[in-house]
Amino acid sequence: MYFFIKPNISIMLAVGWLLVTTFLLVIPGNDLPKTSLVNIPYFDKLVHIGLFAVLSMLFVSAIILPDQKKLIIIALMAILYGIIMEFVQLYLVANRN
Repeated sequence: MYFFIKPNISIMLAVGWLLVTTFLLVIPGNDLPKTSLVNIPYFDKLVHIGLFAVLSMLFVSAIILPDQKKLIIIALMAILYGIIMEFVQLYLVANRN
């Protein structure tokens, strides 16, 4: 899937979404809004899937490499980022697990 956006803008969007995602993942648990959506089973997992799907899609459109290499690199980087953020939430962010 390719977007018809200039490469510089694609990179800025991808990095911007990375920053937004990181910010949202390090909000302390007590500061998260209390809504009825939180009572939906596995709602937090759906939110994570959405954040990472958009992040991956933006980086796929921003990186100019052959398709197979691009997808492998982005998949590995997304997995690594997800693992790192899980440890950050576990050890550095209050009331998040």
